[in-house]
Amino acid sequence: MHCARLVVSIVAAHVVSLLPVGARRVYVFHESAIVSFAGYALALWQLSIWYARAWSITIKSTVDGAIYAVLTGAIFAWLWPR
Repeated sequence: MHCARLVVSIVAAHVVSLLPVGARRVYVFHESAIVSFAGYALALWQLSIWYARAWSITIKSTVDGAIYAVLTGAIFAWLWPR
């Protein structure tokens, strides 16, 4: 699981690295949080749709993914160079 978080963070870092160096931190937070949320949570929905996984588990995992995405976005915005 930690390896997956590392991969999601690397992909988010790549996407955010395309922003200019002087970009506002809110944009850095926004982009990294969206990419992180996609990596953490969106792939889980297919398990409930196609493989009859309980929706309650998918929704809880999506909330966890949203929390991880906000934390990832906050860290990227905090460490973004001025």
